[in-house]
Amino acid sequence: MSYHELDVMRGIDHPNVLPIEDYQLHGDAILVIREMVEGETLEQRLKTTGILKEQAIEYFRNILAGLGELHEHNVTVGHFTPKSLRIGPDGKLVFADTGLLNRLHAINEVTSEMANRDAPMYATPEQVQGRTLDRRSDIYIAGLIGFEMLAGVPVYSTGSMKDILYAHVAEPIPSLPDKKSPLNNLFREMLQKTPSKRLQDTQSVLAQLDRLMKSAA
Repeated sequence: MSYHELDVMRGIDHPNVLPIEDYQLHGDAILVIREMVEGETLEQRLKTTGILKEQAIEYFRNILAGLGELHEHNVTVGHFTPKSLRIGPDGKLVFADTGLLNRLHAINEVTSEMANRDAPMYATPEQVQGRTLDRRSDIYIAGLIGFEMLAGVPVYSTGSMKDILYAHVAEPIPSLPDKKSPLNNLFREMLQKTPSKRLQDTQSVLAQLDRLMKSAA
C-alpha cells in the first residue's frame, strides 16, 4: 500500500465507503482515525437474523459500488470480510474497515494475514499463492461475500485452515442452494481461480447482475 492510497481514502466521498479522517504511522503499522458508524457489521447480521434475497442483492450492489469508487481512484482493497462491512442507519452497506489500511506492506504473505479465524474463507487464490493482488482480487472477494449472503454459508468453510486455502486454489466453485438460480453463472465468473478469467471490473459485474435479475423477473 502506498501513501497515495491513504491520502485518497481521506478524500473519498461515496455513500458506500467510509473515508478516513486521518492516519498516523507507527513503524510498519498504521493507526487509522475514522468517524464512528452506528449499526451492525455484515458479519453480525449474517450470524443473527440472516439476510433475505432482495436485501442480499441490494447489499451486493452496495459492495460493488464501493469497490467501483475505490478502483476509480486506483485503490485495491486486497482483503476484506463481512466484518469489514457495516450496515449504517440508512440501511446501506459501507466499507468501514479495509485490509489495505491495516499495514504498509502489500498483502501477499498468507501466514501473516491469516491470524483471524475467518480470514481464510475470504482469501483469494493469488493471495494463497503469494502473487500480486489487484482489483480482480477484490472482484473475487465480493463474489465470496455475495454468495454467502444468498446461500447462508461461505463458499469454502470445511476443514482446516489449510483445507480452506487449498479450496480457493483448486476446488470447484459450488452452486447456490437453488441450483437453477441465474446468479450461479455470475458467481462462477467472479470466482474463477485465474484472475484473467474473472469478470474484470465492477461495472461488468453490475451489468451482468442487472441482466440476470431482469431475465429472472
